Amino acid sequence: MSEQRPSIIDFVNTYTAQYGEDTFLREKSGDVWTETSFNKTREEAYIYAAAFMAIATIMPVAKMTASLPLSFVTIPLPISK
Repeated sequence: MSEQRPSIIDFVNTYTAQYGEDTFLREKSGDVWTETSFNKTREEAYIYAAAFMAIATIMPVAKMTASLPLSFVTIPLPISK
């Protein structure tokens, strides 16, 4: 029997538990740098996942990928402070 490999969810949960509020990502917009923690990144990923799952229940994936404008995918979520 082969050993089951960890999923991406396992990976995210492991590192979020380990690093939580530590900085995961730094982004520069103009002259301002913003930092996003591991916890905030996981929260935003779950929001995106829920949105894509909701869309998939409304229209089949084949139609969804062909009909979504590119801007739909690239709209950043607001980061609350």
